[in-house]
Amino acid sequence: MNSQLARALGPHRLPPRRVQRADVSVIRTTEYALHQFRPVTGWRFVLMTNKDCPDCSRVLAGVYASIFVPLIMRNPLVDPSEPIALPRFDANVDAMLRSVGADLGAAGAASAPAAASE
Repeated sequence: MNSQLARALGPHRLPPRRVQRADVSVIRTTEYALHQFRPVTGWRFVLMTNKDCPDCSRVLAGVYASIFVPLIMRNPLVDPSEPIALPRFDANVDAMLRSVGADLGAAGAASAPAAASE
């Protein structure tokens, strides 16, 4: 009897889980490219580069996962409604962009990404 109940209530009977994904977009003009990464948390990460720069969504995802989450999201002293004013955050983002810019070559010239919540 228990095995029949387990089969009736097993995971194959549960509705599929809806997976939320990050929103990524690139807007290119004749002068520049604007790369946006928006994780499911609602924050937006924007990077402005020259028009020839390849897609930087992985770079912005890296900033989010390896810098923003540990230094901002997990920091109870940071108020998410205030602008980010943490020198360590700025230094880490700058270092990451410089290392990625070296990998991208001349097309990698970029300004620091801006993070904003909705």
